[in-house]
Amino acid sequence: MCCHLFGNTCRTTAELAGKQTFDEFICGIPPESVSGSICRYNSADTQALGMLFRRATGEPLSDYMSRNLLEPLAMEDPSFWITGQSGIEMVLGGLNVTARDFAKIGEMYRNLGKVDGKQLVPESWVSAPTHIESPHLAPRQVTVGGHKFAFGYGYQWWIPSTDNGEFSAIGIYNQFVHVDPSTRTTIVKLSANPSYGVSENESDNKDEENLEMASH
Repeated sequence: MCCHLFGNTCRTTAELAGKQTFDEFICGIPPESVSGSICRYNSADTQALGMLFRRATGEPLSDYMSRNLLEPLAMEDPSFWITGQSGIEMVLGGLNVTARDFAKIGEMYRNLGKVDGKQLVPESWVSAPTHIESPHLAPRQVTVGGHKFAFGYGYQWWIPSTDNGEFSAIGIYNQFVHVDPSTRTTIVKLSANPSYGVSENESDNKDEENLEMASH
């Protein structure tokens, strides 16, 4: 599932072609605003998280994820990260997983980080996406592209403006993993919308339409 892509795709292509690394790209982006003041969705932020994770653990993200997440979840099918020529994972949108296995990640979150009774991810971390921590993260306050997005944002998950605790991982072209604890439901959709991104209009992008469908 991919994230919304960040604007300068030619620099992303440069990494895939071996002209520079993702790390070099991220380190070359100047700050745009004071931290905690606005939320402008940018996939480069997710790539930066991957950099931090790699430095903190001292190993490739894919190795750490396989050992600590994919294996405990008993993933049924092979999965992989797209990487650049340098071997660095394209964290911003290069994880390829089947729908059934994406559902296992959603179910882990629905069960507050537990898998077969074992606390795989701390409950405090898993519950964070369901709460808006600051006003600039609330629904219709987050900027995506050139418009205000219908959903709030928290810890890489999107939060609809409902009161039942549901949240979604939303990919480009309307892929999503939607988790609704109130109905004990996890829904995965990997089909693509060919009109996605051709404009800023909901009639093309259908983010709200897709999440409305998942919520019912």
